[in-house]
Order: sequence, then C-alpha cells, then structure tokens
Amino acid sequence: MNRLVPVLLSGLALFSVESAYAQSHPTRPAPQAGQAAADTVVVRAANRGRLLNYVRAASAFSPDNQVARRSERLCPLVAGARTEVNTYVTSRIRQVGEEVGVQFERKACQPNLLVLFSNEPEVMLQKAKARNRISLNRVRPAEARRFMADGQPVRWLNGVAIEQAVGKTASGSNLATVNGVESRLFNPTRSVLRGSVIVVDANRTGDVEVAALADYVALTALTNIKPDAKLSGHRSILNLFAEGGQGVDRLTPLDIAYLHGVYKARDTAYGMNQAGKIATVMAEELER
Repeated sequence: MNRLVPVLLSGLALFSVESAYAQSHPTRPAPQAGQAAADTVVVRAANRGRLLNYVRAASAFSPDNQVARRSERLCPLVAGARTEVNTYVTSRIRQVGEEVGVQFERKACQPNLLVLFSNEPEVMLQKAKARNRISLNRVRPAEARRFMADGQPVRWLNGVAIEQAVGKTASGSNLATVNGVESRLFNPTRSVLRGSVIVVDANRTGDVEVAALADYVALTALTNIKPDAKLSGHRSILNLFAEGGQGVDRLTPLDIAYLHGVYKARDTAYGMNQAGKIATVMAEELER
C-alpha cells in the first residue's frame, strides 16, 4: 500500500540551467571507496546513547514509523552544473551507495533520483510544476509546500512508499508473522524510497567545494534525512551549512556508519527497533 507515491521525474529537457558552478569550483579526485571511513578520528567505546541521538536527529521516519531506504535499483541523474561537476556528483553518489550496499542500474534507465543545480530554484520548480514535469499531487501537502518554499542551500523531497512485506498479518491485529510466529517487533510493511528530487541553489553554495557538496548530496540521496536535521555536537557532513560547520567538509566515519546501519537494519522492524539496530551497527563499526 502506498501512502506517498514517487515524485514524477520526466521532461528533463526543461532543466537547461546555467549554474554558478560553471564558472568556478574545479573538482578534485573522488576519494577511494572506504577512504572516508579511514578518517584520523578513532572512536573507542562509542556511546550508544549518543549514536542513537544522531539516528533520531537525522532520520525522517515514514508514515509507518520506519527508517526508509532504497530497495529498487537507483538510477541517478545530475543536471544543471557543468559536465564535470555533474559527473563528479553522480560518481560520488554511486561510490558511497555501492559501499553501503545500494544497487544501481547498469543500463539506460528512467531516473528515480534527480539532482538539479539552479541559480533560481524557486522559479525552476514553479515552471516544472506548471508544466507537469514534477508532480507533487500525491505527496503530503505540507511536505510539498515546504519543498517548494524551502530556502536552504540544498533541499530534497522523497517519495516514500509503504510496501506489504513478505509474510502474513495476524487477523484482527497489527502483528507480523515471522517464520510462523507472531511478533510485535516487526511490521507487516516496509518503507522504501522511490522517486526523489534534490535541488542545489548554486547562489547559496558558491563557497562550498564540489567535493564537500557531493558528499552532502550523497548522504541525503541514499536515506531519508530530515529536511531540518540538527546535528549540533556531532561531526557530520550534515553540518556543512550550519553556522560554524564544525570544520566538516566530507562524509565522516559517523555518517558512513549511519548509512551502513540503515542498510543492515531489518527493513520490516518498527522504527525504534530499527533506530536501535542502526545505533548498534554504528557503535560496532566505530569501535573497530
């Protein structure tokens, strides 16, 4: 059953945008897979409660109170910046995604993740909506309004689908049947990310290096991050645009561990059980 259906991504010829990135911001080589996890910061005896706070602060829980993730093969398209920037951001999303277990389409495909650079994001989005290039009709009205009016340097909108999980639902209850045994720990549904749009306001990200921006976009593309996530006190790329920024300009071991946790946690578990598992995976990874 779908409570939020995918955002429609089509008519890409509309987005012939000249980005501010076309005039500057040379790219640097993409980090090798695993490089971000090899940060100089070594975390020992990680505080699981603190990690759980990170999970709760970062994650936008679905209508079924779950942490949504990609289940179908990801087909990203980055447009609006110059070719080398588009290519770099695409490769970084793929690199990070493959490291944590996300599957990607290998052939020509219909994009289910669109990253758009624009000097006038509000104008671009209004034109796209008026021409039915982006359909927001089945996204929650509050989320659609927030996305259209959001003045952040990077904004995103995810279509979250609620799928029936394998197994049965116990008659007259909300219990999932797992291996023939009723359980209150697992949901009869799973929450998955479908169509997503990420918009980068080139006028508000002009001082940010492409490599840092690509890492920020990669994290927001691969899981359902709260649009207003506050990660103060945590070393996270999500602080890139926060006041002070804590000097973070790349995915940190904390961020990578979070992504690993999201894709290792049982997708049919209830949200708090998922969050606990994600925090446990993070603790184990950071204590290595």
